[in-house]
Amino acid sequence: MHRSAILTILLVCGQPFPAWSADVGAGYVALLEGQLALLTKAAEKEIGRIHELAQSTGSVNDSNVPGTVTSDLARSFVDKPAGFDGQLQALQNALQMSLVEAAREIEGEHRTRLIHESGTDAVDADLRAAATARASEVATAVGDNNINIMNVYLAMQLYMNLNNKLIDQALATQNSVEKRRLYMMQAAYVYEFSNVVIRVLENAQLEGLESLRTLRNDNQSRISRRLAQINLQRRALREDVNSGMLTNQSAGGMEKSYVQIIRANQEVMAVWNYLLESTVAQQEFFASLPGRVAQVKQKQQLARFQLGTLRDVLLVGVNLDPLARIEDASLKIDQLPLLELDQASVLQLVGRVGGAVVAN
Repeated sequence: MHRSAILTILLVCGQPFPAWSADVGAGYVALLEGQLALLTKAAEKEIGRIHELAQSTGSVNDSNVPGTVTSDLARSFVDKPAGFDGQLQALQNALQMSLVEAAREIEGEHRTRLIHESGTDAVDADLRAAATARASEVATAVGDNNINIMNVYLAMQLYMNLNNKLIDQALATQNSVEKRRLYMMQAAYVYEFSNVVIRVLENAQLEGLESLRTLRNDNQSRISRRLAQINLQRRALREDVNSGMLTNQSAGGMEKSYVQIIRANQEVMAVWNYLLESTVAQQEFFASLPGRVAQVKQKQQLARFQLGTLRDVLLVGVNLDPLARIEDASLKIDQLPLLELDQASVLQLVGRVGGAVVAN
């Protein structure tokens, strides 16, 4: 479980997996890539529905230029249809929930694989109710934090993927009308998805740190008492040897077992410390999210200004389109037959023939 927590942080921060987690990391990456592929298609479709709904108000507002209307702008129209805000919110909520569900799917599948591969499911079945509850509390705290971090990661990754895809498409097309459409779509999609990303980042929070710290402290106290009792028993073992009640050979085997038990307990303490350290590292990650929110908000405002600019570009472009068509349909200047403008023809055009005024 503690490895799961660290792996998620490494994924988000873009750091390489440590050597001991290579197999686990590969599994997590495979799960992530699979969910990202599904999410990209679904998110693009959902954003498209949000974008189309924003264009459908039929408002007479002069800002209601098809393709450039954001959901927030559409909300501001006083003549929007009844129930419009509710429909829009439902689409935005559905998009946000798709990220949460994907993050839960990744964490749930990953944890299932870890439990199955380690065989701890068979051990857990034999635990008493109190021990099972304690283990469940640990798993829930770690899992919830992993889901929150993965939710942030998925949102940011989709944000970049969709943006880059639309930019590539816009730059690749040579058709001016299609290019304008793609430029508008890119700015509109960035704006709409920014709303979702901002909500994801603002709602993400560390969960269970104090619970884990309490559980760790209880565990460490229990192990410390156990180690003290073991050391007392080892002293008693040596006394039994000195008194001749035990042979050195039999005592040696027991001493070896005690040492192994001590090391096992120390390893458990180390795992708990590592788990808590990883959760504190998560705390630092969550503390960095306000800065990411500020970045996304700035990007969203850039998209808003770009849409406003494209609104004017679109109006100019539409008005110039007929001129372009006329120019394309006209004959080249060197293909037009020209009348010869000699002296006689010029005099005739101005009403004179041979220098005399021609009567009307």
